[in-house]
Amino acid sequence: MENTPTQVLASEENLSEVNVDEISARTKKGFSLIGFGALVLLAGCIVTMLMPSSNFLYEVILYVPTSVGACMVIYGMYCVME
Repeated sequence: MENTPTQVLASEENLSEVNVDEISARTKKGFSLIGFGALVLLAGCIVTMLMPSSNFLYEVILYVPTSVGACMVIYGMYCVME
C-alpha cells in the first residue's frame, strides 16, 4: 500500500517536530555544560591562586579542575554545534 502525498507530508512534519525537540534539548544541555565547565575552571583558578605553590595538592588542584572543566566546555560546544 502506497502512502499518499498527504500522509508523507504529515509524517515528515512529525519527524521534524521530534528533531526540533531533540535539537533544543541537546542545545540546552550543551549550554549547561559550558556554563558548569566554566565555573569549574574559575573555581580551580581561584583555589590555585590562593594556595601556596610548593606541594603535591597544588598540582592536583591546578590540573584536575582545569582538565575536567576544559573537557566539559568542549563537549558542551560539541552539543551546541552538532
